[in-house]
Amino acid sequence: MRYIVTVLLAGLASVAQANAIDSLPPGFWYEVPDSKIADVDPEDDPDANPNWPGIAPWAGVEGQPGVINDWSSAAWDESRGWLMLWGGGHSGYAGNEVYAFDIETLAWTRLTNPSIDVSVTGTTLYTDGQPRARETYNYLEYLPALDRMVSFGGGNLYPCCNVTTELAAFNPDTLTWDTTTLAPHTGSQFFMFGATVSLDPQTGLVWLTQPGNTKMRSYNPQTNSWTGHVTFDTLQYRNAIIDPVMRYLLITGLHGNLYSYNLDTPGQPPVLRNTTGATSIQNIQFPGLTWDSTEERVLGWSSGGAIHALDTKTWEWSLIEPDPANTVVPTAPNGNGTHGRFRYVASKHAVILVNRVTDNVFIFKLPNGDPGRDSDSDGTPDAQDNCIAEPNGPTTPDSGGNVQLDSDGDGIGNL
Repeated sequence: MRYIVTVLLAGLASVAQANAIDSLPPGFWYEVPDSKIADVDPEDDPDANPNWPGIAPWAGVEGQPGVINDWSSAAWDESRGWLMLWGGGHSGYAGNEVYAFDIETLAWTRLTNPSIDVSVTGTTLYTDGQPRARETYNYLEYLPALDRMVSFGGGNLYPCCNVTTELAAFNPDTLTWDTTTLAPHTGSQFFMFGATVSLDPQTGLVWLTQPGNTKMRSYNPQTNSWTGHVTFDTLQYRNAIIDPVMRYLLITGLHGNLYSYNLDTPGQPPVLRNTTGATSIQNIQFPGLTWDSTEERVLGWSSGGAIHALDTKTWEWSLIEPDPANTVVPTAPNGNGTHGRFRYVASKHAVILVNRVTDNVFIFKLPNGDPGRDSDSDGTPDAQDNCIAEPNGPTTPDSGGNVQLDSDGDGIGNL
């Protein structure tokens, strides 16, 4: 099939040459030329659309723009360098195709074609057995332990108005879906509208939050099981992100505040934090949130060229402003939220942003960090510190008088 060949060629190209992001100066935005998802619309493909050059059977009332506009998300696969996008739903868009943006080739590929028969079956699947198009809010996540992009449920399955807690897992190698193997979560079906998931890279657990008076839940991909924790009402229009260093799940958006949930004491309710600084992002509906694993900080985007950065030791938001010479500014945020379409790319120390199928992709090269930064003020710079969040350096040894002690040799200090 043509789209599989495209993926293979894209992979070869990414190995062969560097791209514009590698030479992009820190502090600059880059608008990737010719990077609109609309350019790979299956409706325009005679091999995919049986009605070509007419309207495709999956067009709904919006056409391809609904794949993003209908409260939908994306997942970042660092191993492949792919931002994988999937969404749609209700009467807006019935297409269930998967897209991937390759950070090396700087191009979109349509990995799969939409189901042709999108008639109502009364199930979460189309007649060909493929998952029905749905709103994906902020609950698309790539799970390295399974090598799958997983949708942790779905809102407003086409054509409206069913919801599901079923997990749909996409295999990027075989380009196939599995909707039966992974255990559905035990949360509320109704509150899939605005639910969010976050992967804890330290434990591999996935944490689910839902608006309404519902339980915080965690999913273990190794045991394929769910655990319910404390009950908490996160309210609607929020997103969440995990700080794996400080062990917080952070919840914010629209309502002007921020809660932190301690992943190491999951029986305790989230705590309302008194944040300072550039807190405007806490008033944004479904803001973009991501974890910068290089600088170990939460990043957020709401509009314009500035990136929000949160220090969870001081609870202060700061702004990472573009270089004064920067002339590129991202398009306005999607009215139905940014969700997971704002992601950190570790291989480039950059963030990637997608707002609409008719917009180009935007990438911001983050400024280089301070090599002398010492987050825990223990006299050992972070670059050499084996315990960044707890003081154990030469000026503040631990209670046993040890300095940088690592008894099990795993690269992480005892503290």
